[in-house]
Amino acid sequence: MDTEKIREAVRDAYRRGHSAMNEMREIARGLQPRQLAHYEASAIAFVAADGGNQIPSSGAGGGFFNPAMIEMVRVVDSQGRECMSDAIAAGGNENGDIADWREKTKTIEPLRVLCRDLRANSVGDLSPYLSGNNRRSVVEAYREIAEWASVYSLMAEYKWPSDSLLVHEGPLRSGIFHREIFERLDEQFEKAYRRQKEKGVTVSLVGISKSSAILSRLSAALALEAVFEKDYPCCAKVGKKTAGKFYRRRWLDTVETAPPGGDYLSMGEMFLVKFGKPSLSPVWTVDIARWHKHQANDVLGQLAADSRPGFPIPDFPMCVQRAHDYARVGPLEISVFSDMLTEEMTKNLSADERERLYRLKHLGEDITARRYRNA
Repeated sequence: MDTEKIREAVRDAYRRGHSAMNEMREIARGLQPRQLAHYEASAIAFVAADGGNQIPSSGAGGGFFNPAMIEMVRVVDSQGRECMSDAIAAGGNENGDIADWREKTKTIEPLRVLCRDLRANSVGDLSPYLSGNNRRSVVEAYREIAEWASVYSLMAEYKWPSDSLLVHEGPLRSGIFHREIFERLDEQFEKAYRRQKEKGVTVSLVGISKSSAILSRLSAALALEAVFEKDYPCCAKVGKKTAGKFYRRRWLDTVETAPPGGDYLSMGEMFLVKFGKPSLSPVWTVDIARWHKHQANDVLGQLAADSRPGFPIPDFPMCVQRAHDYARVGPLEISVFSDMLTEEMTKNLSADERERLYRLKHLGEDITARRYRNA
C-alpha cells in the first residue's frame, strides 16, 4: 500500500470537509449541560439475547446440521428474570412462512398482552417485516418486538411496589411497526404510565444507546469544546433543530410534533448525558418518554445513581450491564438447544437414518475448530 498517497488523499478529504467540523463545533457550543443529582430508584433493564444465538452447526463441513437455521429469541431483565423465550426457524420455507404467529400470540404472555392492547389479532400483524421473505429481517424484527412486548407487559400489568425505572436498551423509537401500530403502542405506554400514577407509583420509561448517529459525528466537537468536561453528572437536551442535522424528521417526531396526518417513529425526547463525576466520563444518548419529559432531571438522576458502580463499562447503567450478563447464551445452553434440535429431527426417522444423523453430529465435528476453541 502506498501510505504517502493514502495520507495525501486523507489530508485532501479533510480539507474539503473541514467546514463540517466547524459546523459540529458550533452545534456543540450551543448545548447547555445542566447538573444532575442522584435519585435512588429501582432501575430494571430489558435485553434480548442478540444475534448469533443460532443453534450452531456441528456436522461435517460446518453448515448442515441446523437446516432450518433455528435461532433462540430470549428477553431477560437485569434481575435475571426471563421475560420471554422462544425459538424461530430463520430458514422458514419457500412460501416465507416462518412461524405460526397466532399460536405464539396465544401461548407467550408478553405477546398476548401487547397484541390485546394494540388490537392486533396476532404478532404477525404488528410489523411488515414479519410477513416478508427476508428471513434475516423477520428474526431481527421479532427479537425487537419481543423486547417491546416484555417492557410493555410489565409497565401495564405488574403491580409495582415503589417508583421504578424501566430501561430499554436502544432508543424509544422504532421503524419496524406498521404506522398505526406504533401510534397505538405510544398511546398504550402513556395510558399504562398514567394508570400506575393513579396507584401512587411512578414507573418511568427511558431508552439508552451505546452508539448513535449524533455522537458518532458530534463527539470530536464535544471534546474540542469541552462541553461535558464538568466534575459532576450532567445532561443536555437535544432540540429538534439540532437533532435534524443528524436524523430524518420522522425519526425525531413524536405525536406532539408530527405534522397533521404525518407519521412518526418516536415516543421520546433525546438527551446527551454524562453519568459519571470525572470530567472525561463518556457521554451517552438517552431518550426519555415524552409523557414525563418534564421530569427529565429526576429520571436521569435515577440512571446516574444506577451508573455509579458501572462495570465493566464505566459510568454506564449497571442494570443494562446486568441484563446483558443474564441474556448471554453460553456454550452449555447452546449444547442443550442443539440436543433438543437433534431429538426433534430424529423423531420420525428410521433407525438407520437416526444413526447417520447422530454420527454426523458426534463424529463429524470440525475437529480443528474444536481444538482451538478448547485451547
